[in-house]
Amino acid sequence: MTGSHRPPRIGERRLRLLLEMPVAALDPLGGRQWLWQAVGPVWARVEPVEPKPPRAGPALPAAPEFRITLAWQPGVTAGMRLVRGAQRYRIRAVLDPAGTRRHLVCLCREETG
Repeated sequence: MTGSHRPPRIGERRLRLLLEMPVAALDPLGGRQWLWQAVGPVWARVEPVEPKPPRAGPALPAAPEFRITLAWQPGVTAGMRLVRGAQRYRIRAVLDPAGTRRHLVCLCREETG
C-alpha cells in the first residue's frame, strides 16, 4: 500500500500476536536482567515498510521494519514487543493517527538473533 495509511477493517486484522512488556529482574549475581512478560494477545495487520534510501554514503543492511495495526488499547508503548511464533517485532513508536482511540499503529523493527 502506498500513500496514507488507512485503518483496517476488522477482517483485515487476521494475525494473532502476543503483546509483551520488558520487566527487570535480579540475576544470580545481584545485577539486573530484562525478561519479557506477556500482556495479552492482540489481533493485528502486519505490513512491511519500504526502507528509506540512505541520505549519504553506503547503506548498511537494516533490520526489516513493519507497520502493525491493532485495536486501540491503553498502555501500549515504545519498547514493548509483539511476538508471532519465532518472529519478534520491537515497537519503536505508537501512533493513534485519527486520535479516535479506535486503532493503534505500531512502527516496529524485527528483532533477529
